[in-house]
This record gives sequence, C-alpha cells and structure tokens, in this order.
Amino acid sequence: DLILLDVRMPRLSGYEACEIIKADPRTRQIPVVFLSAKGQESEVKTGLDAGADEYILKPFSPDQLTARIKAILNNHHP
Repeated sequence: DLILLDVRMPRLSGYEACEIIKADPRTRQIPVVFLSAKGQESEVKTGLDAGADEYILKPFSPDQLTARIKAILNNHHP
C-alpha cells in the first residue's frame, strides 16, 4: 500500500529507487514516503522531484509518522 524509503541505502540511493518505482507502470501509483535525517531544502526537493509523495524528517514521533501515513493512504485509497 505504501513504500517507506531512506535516502541513504546500499547500492543505490533512495532517490534512485523512487525514480525506478515511479517509472514502472505496475508500481507508479504506490505512494512513496522518504524518512530521512537529510533535511536541507535541496534534499527535500530532490526527493519530491524523484516522485515521493512525502518527505518526513527524522527524528519524528511514532504518532506523527502513523498520522502522516494514514493521511497519505486515505488520499490514495478513499
């Protein structure tokens, strides 16, 4: 229903993984959310430009993460 990605991952970046997900017709409708400590404006822009639906900065509370994910899922699966 939803994919959570970090920016820093082995082999390829989260941005590259997001671009691959969004380029595939079978997966492009799945919402992608970045969870990252990299909060510079340029990093957030890169994530959103890669196709992410949301970019959540660490640290965050479990309640905040749950609320944001529920909102995203409600928007994609009314």
